[in-house]
Amino acid sequence: MNKVRLVVIALAGVCALTFGVLALAHRTADPTPWGGPVIIIKGGSLSIECPGGEDCLTSAGKGVYKHKNAAGKVTQIVVKDESGNVLGTFNGKPDFPNGKPSIEITYQ
Repeated sequence: MNKVRLVVIALAGVCALTFGVLALAHRTADPTPWGGPVIIIKGGSLSIECPGGEDCLTSAGKGVYKHKNAAGKVTQIVVKDESGNVLGTFNGKPDFPNGKPSIEITYQ
């Protein structure tokens, strides 16, 4: 009787671990942005899409454009491949504490 109880407890533990692993495996891979609108920069001809089709950039002159929220800081950068799979996610505090990351894109 004692052995049966131990087997049942072991099976219950294995089932609980299995449910935990399945929950982690099926969570969403696309992180939600940390506040603020998302500006998408796409390659090729390098187009910039502002959320909702609004004009979110203003000209600072000499080909430089800045976001209209002058007090705003970058809070998250998500890098995706062509099929939308997330290659890397970088968040404000741990990755760029001053909120001013530099992104360099080279294309021909």
